[in-house]
Amino acid sequence: GLSSMENSNKKADFVVHISEIPTMVKEADIKAYFKDKLGCDVRIGHLKPVKNKEIPLQWARVDFRTPEAYERAIEEQRFPSFVPGTSSRLLPNDREIISKDIAEKNVFVKGLDKARYDNEELFDLFKQFGLIDACKVSKTVKLDNNKFISQSNGYGFVKFNNKEKAKEVLESVKLDDPDIVIEPYLKEKKKPLPNNLYIKNFSNDVDENVLRGIFEKYGEITSIKVMEDPASSKKFGYVCFKEDDAAAAALEMHESPVYPYSEGLYVQRHLKKSARRDLLQKQYKKQNLFVRNFSEDVTEKDLRDLFSQFGTILNVKILTKTVDFGGETREISQ
Repeated sequence: GLSSMENSNKKADFVVHISEIPTMVKEADIKAYFKDKLGCDVRIGHLKPVKNKEIPLQWARVDFRTPEAYERAIEEQRFPSFVPGTSSRLLPNDREIISKDIAEKNVFVKGLDKARYDNEELFDLFKQFGLIDACKVSKTVKLDNNKFISQSNGYGFVKFNNKEKAKEVLESVKLDDPDIVIEPYLKEKKKPLPNNLYIKNFSNDVDENVLRGIFEKYGEITSIKVMEDPASSKKFGYVCFKEDDAAAAALEMHESPVYPYSEGLYVQRHLKKSARRDLLQKQYKKQNLFVRNFSEDVTEKDLRDLFSQFGTILNVKILTKTVDFGGETREISQ
């Protein structure tokens, strides 16, 4: 259970873990919040940013010092709001509860009304079905001119106290809202792929109607936009599908390599800058082969001819560097 009364002589019993705290919140703000809401003094053990530095969130460990204050925090402040309009998550400092890796205890919930459901509303929706260790609505958060913005992604997770209860909810619970769907928790479902495709490498006379004609056969399109890069005057566009299956089908038929040296449409999922950078780095490592210890008279054409039997080659480059051999410098191939 969540009670700390049984082991009140252990200081750790009164410590909670609070996640999803906006970065502008300071230790003094957290202390003032709990003083106002619960009438107690707390000690902040840690207040640290999340690992992904691009996300303006932090987490804290807070010591409530007494079992009474701790119990009230667990019961009354599971979703503290340090910044108006936002919701953090307060959990016992218990690895089993905080852990996200116990799939059997979790259910995946999608189709949530983005304007209606935050963490607390999701908790209230499912608490009637059994004891809940933790729940979370997935959000996209950012800072815009120092203003904290948090937007629901329309899906979330509910972690029950035991796997039997999670299984029962999956098999028998029917919610009043037909748009809300409960599914088994799968790691690949934690972050659905975007349905928005990024397209480039087309002529400047192509407009939204032309792109629609190319892509509408794969499924319903919710929006199309063609834009122009002011630096190069080249056009690019976005096609957003209603369903992921449609986006996946369009991508499968038109997908281009990350380094598109070949002609034709370049089509990829529209990703955030950080995700795109990671993809490029992974793809670069997979696609490139480092070759050395060949004769100086070998040319790039020779290397292309030698390796073309294994597949299509996008690029070949011979690099050289200057090496000091006991005072004598030579250009050698790498």
